[in-house]
Amino acid sequence: MGKRKVIVSDDDLSSHSTDQASDNSPDEFLPLSKSKSSDKPSSTRNPRKITNPSDNDLPTVKKPRIHSTVHRSTDGESYIELGKKRRVTIRSFKGSPLIDIREYYPSEGVEKPGKKGISLTVEQWNIIKSNIAVIDKLLSDLKE
Repeated sequence: MGKRKVIVSDDDLSSHSTDQASDNSPDEFLPLSKSKSSDKPSSTRNPRKITNPSDNDLPTVKKPRIHSTVHRSTDGESYIELGKKRRVTIRSFKGSPLIDIREYYPSEGVEKPGKKGISLTVEQWNIIKSNIAVIDKLLSDLKE
């Protein structure tokens, strides 16, 4: 293990200067630097803004953005945007229609589908639609 360093103030260093010269160990005593925080007050408070009490009565609630606009991709597929990078696309694969819920990423100025997503058949989509009330109930139970 290395030597421990002893920290002393400037006053202690000047009174022990004769003792230190005989020791010849500069790492033993390190003077404390005066902190700049002592020159300024320890904390400054910002003045509080005066608000109208009636403003705080109603909580602000963000409204969800609902985009029901149907867009067309360059491939001619119809899609609805769920968010900045997510889409619901209706497409056909080997003659059967699919509901594709997927994330997209930009590549060379074109949005390309990512691997995070799911394609549902019409039967699977109908099962989800018929169980919307149950799904909503489970979500509300989970939030509580």
